[in-house]
Amino acid sequence: CLPVSSGTTPGLADDPVHAAEQAGDDVLRRASAFFSLVGAGIGLAAGLMLLGAFELGLHPLTCALIGLATAAILTRALHEDGLADFADGLGAFGPAERRLEVMRDSRIGTFGTLAVVFGVGIRASILSGLPSPDMAMGALIAAGAASRAMLPVAMRWQRPAREDGLAAGAGAPGWVQVVIAGAVAFVVALLAVGFWVSLGIGLGVAAATLLTAVVAQRAIGGQTGDVLGAIQVVAETAALAAVAMLI
Repeated sequence: CLPVSSGTTPGLADDPVHAAEQAGDDVLRRASAFFSLVGAGIGLAAGLMLLGAFELGLHPLTCALIGLATAAILTRALHEDGLADFADGLGAFGPAERRLEVMRDSRIGTFGTLAVVFGVGIRASILSGLPSPDMAMGALIAAGAASRAMLPVAMRWQRPAREDGLAAGAGAPGWVQVVIAGAVAFVVALLAVGFWVSLGIGLGVAAATLLTAVVAQRAIGGQTGDVLGAIQVVAETAALAAVAMLI
């Protein structure tokens, strides 16, 4: 371990900046156990806005878009931004280093724009086609929790594609965080949409996460914060699709 203070080699006590960074990373890693709970809260807020819009007599598609807009505002469109950057990286020509460089560019390209448009459009279409606004709200809650439960899974089993950045800094959550996130997501989905639909959601988000992770591994050699954002959106879409197919 590093010495506290001796000679010319500074320890954490002599380097408060790095000590604070490591403490912050550890907080994020431990907090990953509650990602699904946060997702359930975001889904609840989105669902309530969707339900309120329906009570005002708005078109179901408009209601769905209002619900998704609420979730994006609450998260500052963090996951959509990751999806856009990842899509731009996939659309870039060249080796993994070039794709990672494109993903770090703050500007959004054609592939990123289309990914966000299709991501929102598909989710809104699914929600607007559900039998009732109550079911749409339940679907948003369950999908919000289940999709975010996949983030600690990806963080644990897929290596970061670069040595710096959010994913590399946060590190790999432990088994405890992964299990807690999954258990919370399942309980939330069970209460929101029932047992069999919850199982379908579980299979859907697992397949979506695996597919996105495989694509990221082949394209850039691992996961990044943008990849995690893309996983959340793709997994949420899969969860909503599972609800639509199983109800």
